[in-house]
Amino acid sequence: MTVNLCSDAADRPWHGALQAYKNNGCFDLQVSFDGGRHYALDLSTLTPVDPTLYEKSYKRDIKCGFSGSVGSITKRSEIIRALEWFGGLTLRERFNEGGYEDHVSFLRRCKMILNMSWTGTDQGHHIKGRVLEAGWAGCALLESYGSPIGDWFPKDCYFMWKDAKDVAEIIHDADDKEIQKCASRLSEEVKKRFTPKMIYGEILNRIGLNVDNA
Repeated sequence: MTVNLCSDAADRPWHGALQAYKNNGCFDLQVSFDGGRHYALDLSTLTPVDPTLYEKSYKRDIKCGFSGSVGSITKRSEIIRALEWFGGLTLRERFNEGGYEDHVSFLRRCKMILNMSWTGTDQGHHIKGRVLEAGWAGCALLESYGSPIGDWFPKDCYFMWKDAKDVAEIIHDADDKEIQKCASRLSEEVKKRFTPKMIYGEILNRIGLNVDNA
């Protein structure tokens, strides 16, 4: 049995390839890890995250952070740079030393995490792995308008924003009680519905392998 795991299935340039794979029977199962729901897919789910890396506790001394690639001359870079300069955003860029464990340590220090739902080509929106990471890290999530997050999580699990001004206002105005309530709800939903065993278990069940009996 063969399975195609696609992390950018919601991005338009992938759609032709996914359809070609389906038409030619290249895989027994095609799965999106970004919530993409193209008709060539057999299963849509979210990016599995190893929760054991998130067990260590840290002092939450960063009100709002972003860890990842900023890019250059993109919607993402314009918003992140503006917020870094005047909006109170703490930035950890991807090229920093320390690898994924350092990324996790940074998230665990944040009260809120900024996320942008645009796909890599900016031609659509999807659910980034950062969404589940925020849940495991115990952070409140700031999610951009256009995101399909409402198809996956209740509205009390995240803050929505339209532009850098919105984000700056949330960072400035949100108090610890409000932030913690939002963070707790996201964490609760992630741990209840999106553990790695649940995600991979559903994939394996679709190809006839029952993990509960393994």
